[in-house]
Parts: sequence; structure tokens; C-alpha cells
Amino acid sequence: MDSTHDFVSVEIDDNVATIRLERPETRNALSIPLVEDLRAAVSEVETADVRAAVLCGAGGTFCAGGDLEQPPDAFVEEVKMTNEVIVQMRRSHVPFVAAIEGAAVGGGFELALACDLRVAGREAKMGLPEVTLGIFPCAGGTRLLAQEIGASRARQLVLRGDLIGAEEAQSWGLLDQITDSGAVIETGNDIATDLAANSPVGMEVAKRSIADAFDRSLADGLDWDVELARRVAHEEDFAEGTDAFLERREPDFPGR
Repeated sequence: MDSTHDFVSVEIDDNVATIRLERPETRNALSIPLVEDLRAAVSEVETADVRAAVLCGAGGTFCAGGDLEQPPDAFVEEVKMTNEVIVQMRRSHVPFVAAIEGAAVGGGFELALACDLRVAGREAKMGLPEVTLGIFPCAGGTRLLAQEIGASRARQLVLRGDLIGAEEAQSWGLLDQITDSGAVIETGNDIATDLAANSPVGMEVAKRSIADAFDRSLADGLDWDVELARRVAHEEDFAEGTDAFLERREPDFPGR
């Protein structure tokens, strides 16, 4: 059973699904319609006879993050919806593998962090540059990153806003495998096929047990992040950061 939404496609081969973001002209930037399609695709996979899923992007890029041409209220709504998808993926009985080609930046990297395993091409770049734009990683980045690599390194990546390469990401524990750039999705499917051979019940309860190792509910924490994003999205810093990004210049933040 394959299906195509406006901005996301789903292909199912045996027990493995491939969910592909299909907005290559914007490097698969997140928008409300795309995230709506992604939520529908994840639900579709959960109700099908699928034992593992690969999340990837069309056009050689995983996802360049949120669409900065959105007005602030639309941006906050997109963040809220992205958070709902992230919680949906983390709670799903289906294990997700992120196949990262090109870039996974901002909200795109947060989607990759929501996956259970991650593979990337050797030339891939990833990170959370939101503070350089007058916002913060409000789609789970601060929480998921700290869970994966600890608070100290999470602070380093978040507060500096730097992008890192595949080798450094793997050394930090953010990637499970690096492969040639042309073989990323194939490798992701190989990993998903291996997962699909395992006990579905065993993997489901293992995912739940790992998630339960963290005291604060991810869903509750993300609700708080949306409220923070709602406040910050209307600040002068975010307006200046997005204008500078779109105009390809260095931002001049007004400060406090």
C-alpha cells in the first residue's frame, strides 16, 4: 500500500515503510501543510502492517528546518504540530530510522532526533542554529538532544548554534551509522529491514521502557516549549534573525 499526500509520500515494501518529505524546492522546509501530511503519514504507517519505518527527504536533503517565510503565528502553529508528530513518533510501536542526506537543520534535526536510529551520508550537516535567528529549538531539540548526548554537549550545540558534520555527530552518539552519500536511504532501509525481523511486541515495550527512563513527560515539556515559542516568535530578535537569514546578511539583534 503506497500513498502520496501533497508534501509527503509513503511507500510500503513488505513490512518496511519509507516516509519521504516531498518539498525539495525548499529543501523540505517544514510548513503547516507538510507537517499535516507527515502526521497523516505516521498514522497511516501505524495502522498498516509495518514493523519499521524510514524517514527521509526528497532531492538530496533531509530537512532544512522550519519555513522562515511564515508569519510568527503560523510559525508557532507549525511548531505545535511538529511537536505533536514528534510525540506520536516517540510513542509509536513502530521504530523509526532517520536517513539523513544533505542537511538536517533546526526542525529537520529535531525530526531526526525523534527517530529511534539515525544514519547519515559522509557530507551531511546537522544542528540547531535557532539562537542565531532569535528563537530557540522549540520542537523538542533541547529535550531530545540532552537525552541523547547529555546536557553539557547539548548546551554546546544549542547555545553556539553551530552545524556539525557526520563524523563529529557520530562521535557524540547522534548517529548510529555513516555511509556514502548516495547510499543513505538504501542503508536506512537495510537497518529498518533488520529491525522488522525482530519481535514487534519486544520492540514496542523496549521503546516504552527507554522513554520511561526520563522523569519529565516529553509531551508536557513540549507543551511548555510551545508557549515559550509563542512569546519569543513575536520578539524583535526573531524578526531581525529571520530577516537577516532571508536577506543573506549577519543579524544585528537589538538586545534587551
